[in-house]
Formats: sequence, C-alpha cells, structure tokens
Amino acid sequence: MTPASSIMESDSPEEHIRSRIPGRPSPVPTKIAGDDGRVYEIDSIVDSRMVGDGEEFLVTWVGYPPTSSTWEPAPNLPRHLIQEFKEFSSSSRARRHVKPPPPDSD
Repeated sequence: MTPASSIMESDSPEEHIRSRIPGRPSPVPTKIAGDDGRVYEIDSIVDSRMVGDGEEFLVTWVGYPPTSSTWEPAPNLPRHLIQEFKEFSSSSRARRHVKPPPPDSD
C-alpha cells in the first residue's frame, strides 16, 4: 500500500457502514487516491503520533490486513475522521483513567 495523496469523500448514503466497535460513531466511508493511482478506502484510524511539527495517524484500510496499516500525515486525511478519532480516543482514555472510589471506612 502506498501513502495517500488526495482525499475523495464518499457522498453516497448507501455506503454508510456500521462501526464494529460498540459506542463508536459509524463514519461515512472515505476513499483516498494513493500515489500509485489506485483508490483505497479508510477502514478506521486506530492510533496517532507526533512526528516533527506534525501529527500522523495510523490508518487501517478496507480489504487489507492490519499489517498493511500505514501512518498518514493529517493533511492526507479528512478532518471529520480525525475529529471523530480524537473524540473517541479522549473519551476512551477518560474511562480508563477513572480512579476507584476510596475504600469504605467502617
């Protein structure tokens, strides 16, 4: 798989997919034109990292195994997908870092 070079928004409501993760929004699929001229469809954004002055996102692709996931710079991805990923990951992180209540003192 080659890095994405341009974004092609899917405008067909029929292409709306259900999320496989409970509680996660179901985004309209987005297709990306790769540097090789082929069209790839984003399955999900699963991670992020800072590289230099920019942010990259780990993208899984429809029809490809997880080993074919690629790190894509933010400008290559639709803003709404980045926003959904950040909202989901911050709410997920908040749930994981909830402190247990103090023990009852009897």
